[in-house]
Amino acid sequence: MKAIIVIIVFTVRKAGVLAG
Repeated sequence: MKAIIVIIVFTVRKAGVLAG
């Protein structure tokens, strides 16, 4: 499921932006 990986990566990057 490549879509799930994309969602996870997007969420992690978004969380990183909010944290940074």
